[in-house]
Amino acid sequence: MTWRFVYQSDQDDVNQTTSQTEDVAPGSYGATLVLADGRTIKLDSARQGAIMGQSLTYDDGSPIFGADGLPLDDVVDIVATTAKGQVYSFTLPDGTKVWLNADSRLTFPSRFVHSDRRVNLEGEGYFIVHDDPKRSFFVESKGQLVEDLGTAFNIQAYSGESSLKTTLVEGAVMVNGRSLMPGQQSVLSSGGDMHILDADIDQVLAWQQGDFVFRGETLEEVFRSVARWYNVEIHYERKEAKAITVGGTVSRSRSIRAVLDLMETTGKVRFKVSGDVITVM
Repeated sequence: MTWRFVYQSDQDDVNQTTSQTEDVAPGSYGATLVLADGRTIKLDSARQGAIMGQSLTYDDGSPIFGADGLPLDDVVDIVATTAKGQVYSFTLPDGTKVWLNADSRLTFPSRFVHSDRRVNLEGEGYFIVHDDPKRSFFVESKGQLVEDLGTAFNIQAYSGESSLKTTLVEGAVMVNGRSLMPGQQSVLSSGGDMHILDADIDQVLAWQQGDFVFRGETLEEVFRSVARWYNVEIHYERKEAKAITVGGTVSRSRSIRAVLDLMETTGKVRFKVSGDVITVM
């Protein structure tokens, strides 16, 4: 595990002090299903995924308690959500596999019965789409439409981010009518402008592999993803600290104290942990 820090400010070093001994545990598996009849089902955190077939089960085949009685003849929406500090995987009725990152929401039908397959994503999800040449798979998110026939891609569509990013891992997709090739990423700004760039696949999929990977992002950018995973609030005493750039890899299974301690060894920034509030000093 390595961290690399590069500074864009000429500010003198901050005197390093010992922070409070409070800590915040990392996130874990967990999600909630909201059924069409209003039932809310919290999924078992001891399991890693659920299968949304004719009956709702965990990925080990065991039944999901409270999910019985879905109308088999009707097509109804199911909403899967992860809170901050949660991740979970879902196998959709057509066999498509979706991994949801923290603070995300996926809406999908109980059965795909139309000439295409459509879901809605808020937050971040990694999709491996079940191949069906006769029915395209569509993901709607924040004014973006991704069309896919059977491939693997990641969509980051958090409301707190300035852009929406779609990264193609393999296969081919259309993003708002423009084609992506494997290894490319579309970046859609809040103003509607879209650019296509070469993607860092290892960084994009790091969350799905259980890591944080940073490639020179600012502290402000880093802490947006860290805050979602550890379910904390970030407060800055010095605005210039937001411009510190960070590079490296750290496991998401470690507590937040391990992450902050590594940052503090630079002498350029320190932190105070108070409950679920991290103060950057």
